[in-house]
Amino acid sequence: QHSNKIQPNTLVILAGVIEKERQRSGTSKYLIDCFRSIADHFQLRYFLVILRPIGKTKHQDLTLEEYVSRVDSDNFSLDPWIRLHQKAGGTIIKLEPKSQLVTGPVSGWEKWENREITGTGRYCFDDTLQPVIIDISKGVGEYYDPGIWIDHSGKPSPLKWTHMDSRWLKNYLKKY
Repeated sequence: QHSNKIQPNTLVILAGVIEKERQRSGTSKYLIDCFRSIADHFQLRYFLVILRPIGKTKHQDLTLEEYVSRVDSDNFSLDPWIRLHQKAGGTIIKLEPKSQLVTGPVSGWEKWENREITGTGRYCFDDTLQPVIIDISKGVGEYYDPGIWIDHSGKPSPLKWTHMDSRWLKNYLKKY
C-alpha cells in the first residue's frame, strides 16, 4: 500500500498483554484507550481488535457461539475480556472458532500439561479455550485457538496521543 501511495485506514490489534501484577488495575482499559488515541491521531477510519476470550478456559464444553451468547442482565458478556471491550464501546463483529492452529507431538502436550495422555480423543487442558484433539497413532495433538473480532471504530479517544522517542522510552522502562 505504501509504494502505491494508498493511505492506511485501519488499526488492527493482534495482541495486548497485561502483566499478571497489573491485571484488574484499569491497565487493560487504558491500553484500549491508548490504541484508540493512535487511531484518532492518524485519522484511521477503523480500529479492530481480535481477542482471546480468557474466561472460556473454564467452559471448554461450550462452542464459541454458545460461550459468547452468555450475558449478564445488562447484556454484557460474562467473559471479562469481552465485557471490558464492550464497556469501552466495542462491538463483536465476527467469531473465529479456528483463529490459530497449534500442533505438536503428544510428548510436548504431556510435558506442557504435566500429565500422561493415554489415548486418542479430546483433552481439556488448563490454558486452552477448547479441547486439544490427540491422535495417538500419528503421535500428534492439534488445537485451534478461537478469536473474537471487536470493532472499536468511530468512538473518540478520551486520551491525546503524543509521540515518545526511543530515548525517553528506554529511560522510562529502566524502573521496571
